[in-house]
Amino acid sequence: MKSDTFVEYAMKRIFGKSVFVFTYKTIFRKESYGEI
Repeated sequence: MKSDTFVEYAMKRIFGKSVFVFTYKTIFRKESYGEI
């Protein structure tokens, strides 16, 4: 399933995978703790 939008793709290209991974971990952490 491809869920990347053009903006998300551009963000990854500009900022690199580290920022994408950081964002993913932040989202995952929020889901783990529940809504904060």
